[in-house]
Amino acid sequence: MSAIGSGAGPQLTDHGRLGRTVVLSAMLPQDASGRVVAGGIREQTRRALDRLRDAATRAGVSIGRAAAVQVYLRDAADFAAMNEAYAPYFPVDPPTRTTVVAPPVDPAALVSIAATVIPDDQPRDVVHPAAWKRSPNPYSYAIRSGRTLFMSGLVPRSPIDGTLIPGDVRTQTAAIFENAKELLKAADMNLGDVINAKV
Repeated sequence: MSAIGSGAGPQLTDHGRLGRTVVLSAMLPQDASGRVVAGGIREQTRRALDRLRDAATRAGVSIGRAAAVQVYLRDAADFAAMNEAYAPYFPVDPPTRTTVVAPPVDPAALVSIAATVIPDDQPRDVVHPAAWKRSPNPYSYAIRSGRTLFMSGLVPRSPIDGTLIPGDVRTQTAAIFENAKELLKAADMNLGDVINAKV
């Protein structure tokens, strides 16, 4: 992986390359002076995404071609408002997304956002099992580029009707893996093809 540019922080590059894929560092909602912008989660989400879009442009790619986005929230209660600000940036075939509660390093920041972007000359296809409902949130369940599949964070919900799968951690973990297998099957893959998983 080659690292290029600066702007995510004093010791971080704002993007790097893994083959043709561009990996954008997590962006804080900072203004030009490096201060976190005033306002709530909506304003900060828009600012972080604007900075991410600028980093993508410097790397020669479009943020609209993102395959995977990671959102780090300080407060889980901000999830819905973050979605409202986030959705207009990806109006068609949004990237996969994983959202976790992990406070950004700057105590004034409510959110930080990172992304992996596919160049214009590479394929980028949404993978969606036929029986599944579309996500009510602004993300796709899976994006494929060639033989690489990016998957959203999965939770123990039925992909058919969105209901939570009841049970203990074993039951819910098994449900998540069943969902993962369905997504992989739709992409002509299986669990043996997985190279990276986070819990």
